[in-house]
Amino acid sequence: MRKFLAVILALLVLPFLPQAEAQSNLLDVGVIDTLDDRLVHTSFSSSSTLLTVTNTGNISEHFWGSGELITQWSIELNATVNSATPDATGLQVAVAHTEGVYVVNTELRIVSRSINTSNSVDSVVWDTEGQIWLGYYGGERRAKEYDINGWTMTSTPSHNTAMTSMSIISEDRIVTGGRDNLVKVTTQSGVLERSLSDFSSYPSKIINDGNGNILVGCANGDLFRYDFSDWSMESTSISSSQTIISINIGENGEIFVGTQNGKLHIINATTFSEDYDFSSAGRVMMGVYGDSGELYVISAFSSSSKVRLFDLDSDGDGVTDSIDVFPSDSTQSEDTDGDGYGDDIDGNNPDAFPLDQSQWSDTDGDGYGDNLDGNQSDAFPNNPDQWSDTDGDGFGDNKDGQGGDRFPEEPTQWKDSDGDGFGDEVDGFNGDNCPSQNGFSTIDRRGCKDSDGDGYSDPDDDWTTANGADFAIYDDTQWIDTDGDGYGDNLQGNDPDTCPLEIGNSTNAYVPEIQDDGSLTVTYVVIEKYGCVDSDGDGFSDNGDDLPNDKRDYRDSDGDEVGFSLDYNDSNKLIQTKKDYCEIVLIDESEDC
Repeated sequence: MRKFLAVILALLVLPFLPQAEAQSNLLDVGVIDTLDDRLVHTSFSSSSTLLTVTNTGNISEHFWGSGELITQWSIELNATVNSATPDATGLQVAVAHTEGVYVVNTELRIVSRSINTSNSVDSVVWDTEGQIWLGYYGGERRAKEYDINGWTMTSTPSHNTAMTSMSIISEDRIVTGGRDNLVKVTTQSGVLERSLSDFSSYPSKIINDGNGNILVGCANGDLFRYDFSDWSMESTSISSSQTIISINIGENGEIFVGTQNGKLHIINATTFSEDYDFSSAGRVMMGVYGDSGELYVISAFSSSSKVRLFDLDSDGDGVTDSIDVFPSDSTQSEDTDGDGYGDDIDGNNPDAFPLDQSQWSDTDGDGYGDNLDGNQSDAFPNNPDQWSDTDGDGFGDNKDGQGGDRFPEEPTQWKDSDGDGFGDEVDGFNGDNCPSQNGFSTIDRRGCKDSDGDGYSDPDDDWTTANGADFAIYDDTQWIDTDGDGYGDNLQGNDPDTCPLEIGNSTNAYVPEIQDDGSLTVTYVVIEKYGCVDSDGDGFSDNGDDLPNDKRDYRDSDGDEVGFSLDYNDSNKLIQTKKDYCEIVLIDESEDC
């Protein structure tokens, strides 16, 4: 029950709060809560409390605050209740039941008085003197006045058939309606003052509207308004033509008319004509506008009561305001991530990322959000090919896209025109000295042609060997020739220059060599020796040439300055020719001499 009442009070909004004007664009949300018992009375007080009475005799008072319904007190009367009415102060409630009337003191929260009757009491009202008038549907078919001592012997005239409704107006006059199609106005002393007979069907509900009028609703849907100062009359008919069982006045003066078959009609108090009607179910007890213009309808069934919501749809998009996150925008209704942008991508202010609160727009449509501070943000919101810039150089990590960075993790490089892996920014990290030429040199220059792949670039008009270019572009073992003689400085390379700082064209040298057989015998051998001075041009360096100025020979074992190829005996310094030999060697028995 507490949950149900919370819905009633919280959603209906107390009538003392400002109410929105009635609106026609309301959608049926359906039943929002159900009470196991049938309510026979609900009323609000100026202290923001809700009084409820059920047909099983539960009477409770509740306070609404901070988003929850707080039950102040509750009494179980254990009676079959027909109706209930608070007095003008709200401190006493008269509860009509099948065996009489209970008076409940709402301050002491007790039953302060009990009136026992032989017949079921169907309705009850208070007059200004605190007397209670008991109404009987059948049997006596009239209202009887009771004070603290019991029946005062004052009563209204009986109706020919059942008395259906009762109210009280100025001067404590009692107004009753009956199935005899009459409304009788009786003075406080029980004298019939006036009988109203303008009805083609019996009056089923009568209330005092608080503005000097009584409203009479009939079984055929006719509604009458009488000014009880002069008894002038206005009439209208509800569109459903159903039996009227409830009438209540809204905060803005609108008249809510409920029927026994689930209809609620709203009557304009000024024009006294119907503005709207709504279909619910059951016996409609009350209609109330909520603070934002939504409508709540309370209906009673045989063993339960239900609240039905007709919610505002301000923008007419078919989604009610209570669940429409954008009640003023017909193109949007949901905001799953709560970022203020609608889930409908085709609507106004759409959310390109409906499940990510940190992103909503994607200008370039690449799937990354424009909000730099959000998740998966787009560093290039207007470039669909780019979204991230790891090194922060202004060029995107997608190297194949527009504005792509060939070096996404190096902020000083981004472009590589020749595709050799060296950036075009020559002053950046590993800058390319030849940005328009695909090359892989790395030592003297980066990114230039390197035919032999030794790391040194091939020379060109702007970069010669004097600048450090490779003097041997097809030999990957040589690259520098300091003395410029055509032999490389790398001693481990091909044709290494033994004399790298001295221009020379030698290729060999004749040098002594100690035998490794342990004899310490010295022999002379020819070895490779490139790039040293070779004065006679015989290919042997001057330091490895016994005859550095004689190109005809390089060896002169006897030191007679005649090379071994011309010396008749290169082991004897005195013998250079055959003649010398024959003159010195006297015992030669050969035919040479």
